[in-house]
Amino acid sequence: MAGGIRICIAEDNGSIKRYFTDIFMHETDISLEGMASSGKEILDLVRTIDCDVLLMDVEMDERRDGLDAAKLIHAQHPDIKIIMLTIHEDIDTILEAFEAGAVDFIVKDSSASTIIKAVRDAYADRSSLEPTISEKLRTNITLVKKKMDNINRIIRILSSVTKTERVILSCILQNMSLREMADSNFIEIATVKYHISNILKKFEVNRRKDIIRMIHDLGMDDVVKNFSEQVK
Repeated sequence: MAGGIRICIAEDNGSIKRYFTDIFMHETDISLEGMASSGKEILDLVRTIDCDVLLMDVEMDERRDGLDAAKLIHAQHPDIKIIMLTIHEDIDTILEAFEAGAVDFIVKDSSASTIIKAVRDAYADRSSLEPTISEKLRTNITLVKKKMDNINRIIRILSSVTKTERVILSCILQNMSLREMADSNFIEIATVKYHISNILKKFEVNRRKDIIRMIHDLGMDDVVKNFSEQVK
């Protein structure tokens, strides 16, 4: 079919293969050029035939079969637009698909009109992300932004702590008791409590374990530990 959209499908489930074959059978601007059942098969296939849009299952022979194949195809055939197919909508898989070079990500049981639109949009360099996928991406972006805001806040707090507070903060991260903090730094417990109170105010929390949890959740354990121990 001259001037049409040439597609290939990589999918190991026979029923789903038939479903997609039926979907594209009557589309005059789309021609199904080839099908594969594994990452290896689709890698071999795109070397021998012309393909504009590839619909790729995330999991075939192995759990990451489709993602790994997509990464290789994107590197070797950058003009092929890859649409990942999956039964999952978890954000990690979605992000991995885009990192592998996919231009879109659709759920296998999407309607025929959704799938056809995704192919046409991919071919035309447009995005037709399904609402559920878009929402997950927006949510993840929001979470990433919130995490970055919190990391920046921790950095600002660290820049405000005194040299002595650094020492006590290091003790807090080691989950030391008040007595252990006092003994290891040759100070009175009352002095330890004074510095802890100041640290809690700066972090805007009520308990030492809140600081530990906050830093751990942000993945900043080593950063804060190194900072706290750099007392000159």
